[in-house]
Amino acid sequence: MIYKNNNSLNNTVDIVPMVTIFIEKEDKILMLKRAPTKKIAPNKWAGIGGHIEKEEYKTPMKACLRELKEETGLIVNDLIYIDLKYLIIRNVKDEILREQYVYFGKTDKNPLFYEFSEGKLEWIDKSKVMTLEMPMTCEYILKHYFESEISKRLEVGVATYFNGKENILWNEMLDFDNYKGKSV
Repeated sequence: MIYKNNNSLNNTVDIVPMVTIFIEKEDKILMLKRAPTKKIAPNKWAGIGGHIEKEEYKTPMKACLRELKEETGLIVNDLIYIDLKYLIIRNVKDEILREQYVYFGKTDKNPLFYEFSEGKLEWIDKSKVMTLEMPMTCEYILKHYFESEISKRLEVGVATYFNGKENILWNEMLDFDNYKGKSV
């Protein structure tokens, strides 16, 4: 679903809200190899996810759980935990602002199906995940997740062109009212 932001008389931006979830089990992550027929990132590895429906916009967790069920058959009761870890903001061709809510979860269950119209699911050893061909945002999210001490707070990433290459600039999201006058 695309939402129009008409805050400017001269400029409108299409906002595309999306969710992604990476499920962990033991030392593996459930990854989706996107079908070769997909318009975006065919044959690339990604997390489970998709677009947030209009009625889910204020509650991206509902969209995440819906996508998880649609693509894996797993439901919230199959999860040991689920946490929102990242919010990625990306401008696409100066016409679309993509908001991507990225969750990480853990389970001791297996998906109900492994192949479907979106592609093929596979448990990948964490040690091998970064060798997969992935969309840029997926690659940077997983790299940050594996290399950083993730706090309980949300990390916000802005996908941009920085220092001569595509990159995501990270910042921990803090409520400034709780930190006024304190050093963080």
